[in-house]
Amino acid sequence: MAIKLQNNITLSDSAASLILEHPLGPTTDVFKSNYHYSQEKTESSIYNESEFLQWNRITIKKFLFALTMHPVSRHLKVNPKISLEDWIISILKSLCPNDLDLPIFNVLAISIAESNSDDAAWKSVLNFCHEFLGMPEKVLMPYGVKKWLKSNQSFHQDVMESTYVKVGGFWEKYFCQGEWMEQSSLNFQGLSLANDGGPLRDFPKELSEETLWRWLDSFQQRYLYQAHVYPVESRKTDSKSSSEKRNQASRGKYFRMTRIGDIPGKQCHRQLDVFTKSRSCPADRPHHWRDVQVVGVLTNSLTHENWRNTFLQLEYYMREVFYAQPLRRFAHGFLLYGTQLRLWVFDPCGAFGSGMIDIKDEPERFIRAITAYTLMNDDELGIDLFMDSDNQQITVKINQSTENQVFQLDMTPVMKKRLKLWSGTTCYRTTDGNYLAKFSWTESNRPSEIDLHHQARNVAGVAKLIGSQVIISTDEIRSGLDFVAIDPDVYESVARYTSKNDDEALEDHEIAKRRELDWTFCPKLGSMTLSCHCVSPVGRPLRSFKSAKELITAMRDITKAHRQLLLEAKILYCDIHESNMRIIDPLLNNGISGTLINLSQAIPLEDPKYENLRAINTPFTSPDLLKKENKLIKQTFRHDLESLFYVILSICMVYGWEGQEPSYKSSLFQNDTGKHPDWKHVNDSYIGNFSYGLRQDFVRKFSCMEKLATNLKNIFYTANKDRPSSTPSDPNILYVPILEAYEEALLGLDG
Repeated sequence: MAIKLQNNITLSDSAASLILEHPLGPTTDVFKSNYHYSQEKTESSIYNESEFLQWNRITIKKFLFALTMHPVSRHLKVNPKISLEDWIISILKSLCPNDLDLPIFNVLAISIAESNSDDAAWKSVLNFCHEFLGMPEKVLMPYGVKKWLKSNQSFHQDVMESTYVKVGGFWEKYFCQGEWMEQSSLNFQGLSLANDGGPLRDFPKELSEETLWRWLDSFQQRYLYQAHVYPVESRKTDSKSSSEKRNQASRGKYFRMTRIGDIPGKQCHRQLDVFTKSRSCPADRPHHWRDVQVVGVLTNSLTHENWRNTFLQLEYYMREVFYAQPLRRFAHGFLLYGTQLRLWVFDPCGAFGSGMIDIKDEPERFIRAITAYTLMNDDELGIDLFMDSDNQQITVKINQSTENQVFQLDMTPVMKKRLKLWSGTTCYRTTDGNYLAKFSWTESNRPSEIDLHHQARNVAGVAKLIGSQVIISTDEIRSGLDFVAIDPDVYESVARYTSKNDDEALEDHEIAKRRELDWTFCPKLGSMTLSCHCVSPVGRPLRSFKSAKELITAMRDITKAHRQLLLEAKILYCDIHESNMRIIDPLLNNGISGTLINLSQAIPLEDPKYENLRAINTPFTSPDLLKKENKLIKQTFRHDLESLFYVILSICMVYGWEGQEPSYKSSLFQNDTGKHPDWKHVNDSYIGNFSYGLRQDFVRKFSCMEKLATNLKNIFYTANKDRPSSTPSDPNILYVPILEAYEEALLGLDG
């Protein structure tokens, strides 16, 4: 018997019996008696509030610590690799004092108070952990600005190369054709009348993040919190009568994550400046990136003083929005520098914005924008409309047919990949368990994935395409905009500011190259397409192997599929990443144990127009392809096979550690592009002391695979630890010894 908790987490039989043997009641009783759920107003209310806050902080920390000592928390798994005990410890380690004032902790306290059984209390704790670890992450790094700048140079450069300022037609496209136009005009008129013709007469004179927020919150309480004479509209586009529009309450609401200090301009500890959420979100649900609709940054800094850092802060927030909402098409954001406003839209190709709006000179534009953000429907906000949100269904065209088929999806992702600027490929399982629905944004200049699947239809070990749908392209998102009319003066100032600040974080010999790059900078206009491809078989993630033999067999069959794809279908896979590989049941798949599921980055070798394409898929990309001096190197099957080698190394180092999250802590991977694991890349020098690295990093249960790892390493590296700089003309010069190494390892396990 097993007890099933929320989020599909199962409590083992041993843990279920432990609940009976070790009740949680004594721990929760102490917590309930010490936590102050409310404070009555008294003459000394300021003193009492401060005292209560501090007392509650201590009570929360003691409660969480007590949970880590409880026997049940060691047996309750929040995922197959980590216990609740370890998860709570990771939360405690990351906590700052102000974090404990977040509403999520009060929600936990209330749910514990209302729990009528130990099962309910454990569910509350599990839900708290899931929500806390999904909350917006802190943007400010604890180890200083210089190190933060240096560690994120790659991210900064990618942002600069895909950002457009003062795009022609921006205001007309996004703020001159919504159903909310009349409502925004009414709000402006009402504000003008209330202030004797000066709509912003009550706008703060002393500018700070705190005063700006107070004004915005006051505005929404007066003009966006109208009485609900009519029910709040559906988020879908629909029409209403004129009288209904006049009484329309906003669909969205502005929020602020935490309180900001009163010192003007001070970057106080917080998790998010200003954002909107739908009013339909439950009031007691903690803030989560999945609910965020529009993001804003408030600052009293002058535009030219803080343009770049403030914009990068907004870019970081937007990246988290796309991570949490992988099917989102685009998102709105804004920067308010005192009385200077710039509006932005972010999509997978980058960011594009309006010209600078001086709200003192153009108050009606300001009021229209902040009103529009709360009245826009899903389509205008960029939230996905291509799925039936009620039934979680998507309709796709059957492969090689004119017919359509409807698939119902389980919206818990079975695979979600993070890229630097947006969410990468995301896969959902159909509710019948037979298919994977793969959503991905791909460059529009890449070959059709549908054509590639047709070309690879006879390759064993490559997922079969059942149906597909092209959803939208960034060209459609950006239609009607003029990217020729960008403001070169803004980019020049950004380049100067970039050089000034980043030079402090760079070594002397890097400064000249960086400045040269900044001054010759010109943003590139990319184009990407969002598509859905339904494939089978579904299989399991590579990391979910049940034995070393299953892992080796799957990797062997994936290598065979890669060879057949190359030699028979004339396709180079290119996109080697553990998330693109699945373990499948050989009894149901003609003896095959591993499959490749994603052809979005593959290259047809017989089409010359694609011969110079590449697919850089960190952290497993061959170091050869990452070196700046090797930008003209052609990607070949040798690089793919080398990446497969790094995949199996990482699995033996990462996923075998019981009770730990994947962390890429091995020195095999290094990171100079940010904190996310997917941004890391292979440390070439690791091979120089390979045997020592295996002893340090390989999990003990994988000691049987150390010989396999060494044999694979010797195929790619010479005795002098050098990697061959060329690809053999005969692919089997590499494939044959690699497959022999896998077969030898399997024989060793059987023996």
